Amino acid sequence: MDVIIAIPFAFAHSPDVLTLMPQHWQFLANYLGVIILLAIGGWIYWSVCR
Repeated sequence: MDVIIAIPFAFAHSPDVLTLMPQHWQFLANYLGVIILLAIGGWIYWSVCR
C-alpha cells in the first residue's frame, strides 16, 4: 500500500499532491479527523462489545 500511495508523490515531486483541503481550513480538517476517528471507534465498540 505504501508503494501505491508513493506513486503520485514521485510523479509530482511534491508532498502536497494528496491534500484535500486548503491550508487555511487545516483546523477544520483536524477536527473532522478526530470526530471521524471517534465515530469509527464508537461504531466498532458498539458492534463488537454489545
